[in-house]
Amino acid sequence: MTSPNRAGSNSASPNRASSASKNDWQALSAQASLASHRLVGWIYWDPDAIARYANLGIENGMGYYIATRCAPLASVGDEVVIAACYSIHGDFIRLALKLAREKTTFEDAYRVRNEAVIRGLNEYVREIVDDLGAMAKDLWQAADSLPISGRALYAAHLGWSRCEDQPTLSAWLAINCIREWRGDTHWAILASHDISGVQAGLLHDAFLGYPGDWIPRSRGANDTQLDEAWSLLDQRGL
Repeated sequence: MTSPNRAGSNSASPNRASSASKNDWQALSAQASLASHRLVGWIYWDPDAIARYANLGIENGMGYYIATRCAPLASVGDEVVIAACYSIHGDFIRLALKLAREKTTFEDAYRVRNEAVIRGLNEYVREIVDDLGAMAKDLWQAADSLPISGRALYAAHLGWSRCEDQPTLSAWLAINCIREWRGDTHWAILASHDISGVQAGLLHDAFLGYPGDWIPRSRGANDTQLDEAWSLLDQRGL
């Protein structure tokens, strides 16, 4: 005989259905995370974007990454930006923001970064531009729906220009805003586990298989900080 729990070969138990749904959402979330990272991350290393920033008067585009990514937050002060960036050395952040304030405005830094986004999307992935633009309204609805508490960089991006007159750019900005929410949440989780910015860089290196403490060094960590971070991770079995 067939037990009641096995009756009906095409029916799934509530627990199995819930598990399958959870796994589907996890897979979709992982796929979306990678896609959004690829859609956004390139702009902070794009030669054209850096050149546009340099043309505002900053020699060699020094500090472009910080000044353009954190432009919506920069007016509240260096220390807040340092807190939001978590794993990047405070002295580098101060220098980047100082150069931007002396030579240009954060609004113009944001503008030239956005100009480079449009140029790059049309050059590199023209096939997605129209479909991406059509998603702008839904993407901003998703961005607006996220919990704001404790997410300073995300909150700052919510309040800046959404460029609704340029749908593709607006959609990109919405995805960037969601990505900053992810980043703020990521740092909060690390802080709750007492993982410092330098330790986070070392763990990231290990996860990606990068050699030579590259990530924390690229973010300004010195030998003394690295030795301390390695020692603390070792003490915790990490």
